[in-house]
Amino acid sequence: MNFKLSKYLLALCLVVGFASCSEDDRIDPIVGDTVTVELNVPSTNSLSMVTRGMSDAEEKQIGNIHVLEFNGTNLVKITPRTVSGTSFTLSVTSGVDKLVVLANVDAATIAGIAVGQTHSAVQSALKVSLADATTGWDTSTPVLIPMWGESTAITSSITIDLLRMLARVNLEVKTSNFELTSISLYNTNQSGLVIPDGPTTVTVDPSATKSNKIEYGSLLVVADAMTNEIYTFETSKGTGAVADPCIIVGGIYGSDATPTYYRLNFHGGLPTPAHLDIKRNHSYNFEITNVLNNGYSTELDAYNARPINIVYDVIIWDDSDFNDFVIDGQYYLTVNKSVWELPEAGVLSNDDTYKIIVKTDYPGALAVDVTSASSWLTIDNIGGGNIYIKATDNTGGNLRTGTITIKAGRLVKVIHITQIGVATFTSHSAWAGSNIYWNGTTLTFDDTPADPANPTPADEANWRKQGVYFQWGSLWGLDPSGPASWSGIVYAPSGSGYTQTTVTPSDYVSGLPRVDDSDLGITDRNRAYLYEITNGSTGIGDICKYLTEIGVAPGGKKWRMPTSIEFGAGYEEYYGGSFYNVAGDNNRYHYYEEPASSPYYTSDKSGQAQVVQGTYKVEIANDENSARTFFPASAPRWDESNLTQAGTYGIYWSSSAGGVLGRGMDFGLYGGGDGYVYPGNWGNRQYGFPVRCVAE
Repeated sequence: MNFKLSKYLLALCLVVGFASCSEDDRIDPIVGDTVTVELNVPSTNSLSMVTRGMSDAEEKQIGNIHVLEFNGTNLVKITPRTVSGTSFTLSVTSGVDKLVVLANVDAATIAGIAVGQTHSAVQSALKVSLADATTGWDTSTPVLIPMWGESTAITSSITIDLLRMLARVNLEVKTSNFELTSISLYNTNQSGLVIPDGPTTVTVDPSATKSNKIEYGSLLVVADAMTNEIYTFETSKGTGAVADPCIIVGGIYGSDATPTYYRLNFHGGLPTPAHLDIKRNHSYNFEITNVLNNGYSTELDAYNARPINIVYDVIIWDDSDFNDFVIDGQYYLTVNKSVWELPEAGVLSNDDTYKIIVKTDYPGALAVDVTSASSWLTIDNIGGGNIYIKATDNTGGNLRTGTITIKAGRLVKVIHITQIGVATFTSHSAWAGSNIYWNGTTLTFDDTPADPANPTPADEANWRKQGVYFQWGSLWGLDPSGPASWSGIVYAPSGSGYTQTTVTPSDYVSGLPRVDDSDLGITDRNRAYLYEITNGSTGIGDICKYLTEIGVAPGGKKWRMPTSIEFGAGYEEYYGGSFYNVAGDNNRYHYYEEPASSPYYTSDKSGQAQVVQGTYKVEIANDENSARTFFPASAPRWDESNLTQAGTYGIYWSSSAGGVLGRGMDFGLYGGGDGYVYPGNWGNRQYGFPVRCVAE
């Protein structure tokens, strides 16, 4: 990692690298086998400016994937892939020794290459150009940034780092005597090659022409800054000529009535400013620290002259492992990671897995303190910028948080620590009076009946509410209407409440917040895993606990999702004839059929519609004559396609994990009229089921 900071007059360039990549060691390739590819999209951290253009999420977004398989230098296969999260699987052709992954390259560009071409020919053909050389890259739609990555280490599971093919140019004014009004970019390439010669090599399209001028006007200026609006292709460094790449800044100096203009070159370093290549996947952040006088009267005059009357800093950053930093114009402070998650078992000794690495050019000593959670969180600062994080066991069941503050003079970096806990429950005081539904303002549910052993007609009506659906571990409610395909309507956390919005239905499987499909290594039926990880900012956790935390759950009680064992201690299926007690757990389950003959669907998207006609329901009773509750057969949603089996089949999520699955109660109708209940069942985490809360 190289970092250099200088301050001088008449030039300004901040260079902040998105990411750096290293060449993979060669490993003997697998033959004709399935490979799981994990994509690592580099960070988009930049200086702390007000953002108006592309968001960090948009800069990292993957819209499509194409995989190119090479045997030696020859292209042998082109495969479009669908990415679930940041990974996909691929059946690799025999003899392949290199995989090239391209993201966000349109079909027309891909159509320009063919199997049998050499790597060099493929590289030359995969070219992207500006749609309009006068307006630059489209950040309003936006057009997603093409990315490239490759690996020659082809094993059953590999990680490929993706590099964006564009560079980013930002500018921020940090002086009170100048008001920014415009920026124009000159002499940068209008096209670029998607595939570079290497991750650190500037690879310019040899046929590229340079833009004369791309203007970014006052509408793109926010708080004297222009951020994430200017993107350009790789361009070779200048030679000191007027035609070198540069930006022209327009603005009001002091009490001037009209803007004047200043030229800023892509320069850096002292004593003689060095010309800088414009590299892909880098950010060039111009920071104006002082303006000494007005500039040239016209933009053309400024372009044809040398820079004058500007004071500025140069920051060159080229290591993505340390791009989480703070800068005060004189010194920098950076850490390898600012957000850490610790295991519930604690970290009792110095472990490199939990080591903060600090880098700074501040000449004084670092001050490092645990600023919260000091009772369970400690550090071992061994010097040299190495700080070990330590924590005791978390046996309380709740997620706990703490912070570590690192100071280098005026620079302050806060490290955020979370530690999950282990929560187990085998019983509760009461079932909620309904499934979770949307009341027009927020997600909520009905309270337990006043006399659960003798419910009123209103209580029974509440029990029959279909409820909105949830993927396992998601705090986002899903429209439960059917039988048509899913509408995309969701009920999403928003501040201290909820809002109704719409997403693309194809996002159902992998585009919504939920627990991912990794193996948690947890199968205990009394373990309330979702209770432990509840976090509104991520949209993941125990929905009942979250509704309690934000104050929209009824009755002033402490609610949570049931564990799997609270649906029934027995694990296996219990079944019996329709209208009869279902065997098992001392006839704890009772299975009923409402009078009607056809499956029941509702067009109601709030989950308040009563599932009545043609519907089976299960009653769970503590014993034959005491408190009980009914669960309507609300039907499952497996994906974004049609709702199925309404009125004859129901599954309810628990907060318990089952390895790579989630656990829930499953009941329905076997052939021949027999009903069944399966209190310890499993389900894929993408499935949408209703939730019935319990009171602690």
